[in-house]
Amino acid sequence: MYYTTYSFLLYLHILVGSVSLITFWLPVIAKKGSAFHIKAGKWFEYGMLTVAGTGIIITLMVLIDPLAVKDPQMALSSYQVAVVSERSRLFAWFLLMLSLLVLNTTRHSILVLKCKNDRQPLRKLPHLLPIVMMALISPYVAYLGITSQFVLLQIFAALCLVNSYRLLSYIFKKELKAREWLVEHLTNIIGAGIGAYTAFFAFGGRRLLEGFIAEQWQIMFWVLPGVIGGICVNRLAKKYRQQYRVN
Repeated sequence: MYYTTYSFLLYLHILVGSVSLITFWLPVIAKKGSAFHIKAGKWFEYGMLTVAGTGIIITLMVLIDPLAVKDPQMALSSYQVAVVSERSRLFAWFLLMLSLLVLNTTRHSILVLKCKNDRQPLRKLPHLLPIVMMALISPYVAYLGITSQFVLLQIFAALCLVNSYRLLSYIFKKELKAREWLVEHLTNIIGAGIGAYTAFFAFGGRRLLEGFIAEQWQIMFWVLPGVIGGICVNRLAKKYRQQYRVN
């Protein structure tokens, strides 16, 4: 039952994540504020929340009992059990942190659009709790990355910690500038899209091209979407800050 539940959630996670790669572009190309833009944005929002929710559940399942999902037939030797358990939990902490990142950026982008200048709903526990959880988990993931010499964990732990600070800073800052909420919405929803494409290239893209690209270079499947997306987000944020005079 445990393995069946895990497998179902994993396939749902992959399926919805794959569809979200397409729905991400629909509100981008649609006329802003149009009925289709709003509807397509909802599709992407629901997809990302499903991806984040299933990601959190399956990583927690691995943390609780890694062998139940990695060795359901109990075919591994005692040495292999120890190695698989340690590596599975290491990667599960990492994916839990990334799932929280997708959850936080998606929910935050939607809430700031609904609340605009009224940030009281952002200061309630349901919104703050996953942000604080990500802030607390990030240093531990960084520690795991250092002790295991896994640079990827260190990079994304730093990114998630910075993201936590930025979200909390927006929520609790004294005053918002005119239409600052719009820039916040755009940067975070694009950030959620970056998360979807990062996962796709890191897993699907890496497996398709691993025969052509040396192992030491495969880290680029994780890093490049974030780097390219980060540059685009910064440029878009600058554009909209100038357009709406958010200085």
